[in-house]
Amino acid sequence: MRRVISHFGSAIAAGRGAETAETEGVALNQLINVAVAEKLSHCGRKPIFAERASRGSTKKALRILDRAGVGNPPMRGDRLKSK
Repeated sequence: MRRVISHFGSAIAAGRGAETAETEGVALNQLINVAVAEKLSHCGRKPIFAERASRGSTKKALRILDRAGVGNPPMRGDRLKSK
């Protein structure tokens, strides 16, 4: 059911809640609960990411990325295909 959660809210708003619930094999109440939970979860993310970003350092992140993989050959499947 996780694959369709992102469109539950818009389906309900467009008046297609019952149709979407039937297609997904869930009760309309459950569909509404998931849509509300998704919205509440989304609303709480911005402050969390803003706080974490304020503690970050672009300079340190770039230093880590500069040394990532140095001295190691590409893993199997990571090579670019030659033209």
